[in-house]
Amino acid sequence: MFDWDAELTGEAREEFIEAIVERVHGYGLTSPAIFFLEMHKPLHFIAGQSVLLGSGFLAPIFGAKNVQKMSKLLEKRDSIELLIQRIEEKALLPKALNTKA
Repeated sequence: MFDWDAELTGEAREEFIEAIVERVHGYGLTSPAIFFLEMHKPLHFIAGQSVLLGSGFLAPIFGAKNVQKMSKLLEKRDSIELLIQRIEEKALLPKALNTKA
């Protein structure tokens, strides 16, 4: 079991953000993701609390640790800004650098 109140460490936050960026880029949803995040930035804390509220339904699907990480990520505005910046950076990289070997 883990602590739902524990803060997300800097390293864990970076890893989680990078995983989200890779999935968004892999699905080709860069523009919609940036638009969605920018549009809902003022609601970041409410979104984090909503994830906690729905954790009973979300945890069996996504895993309890991922639900906790997402709620902690959404609680902080600077995390949302960092996620947007990373998605934009990944989109601007030349295609040759984006592909994994």
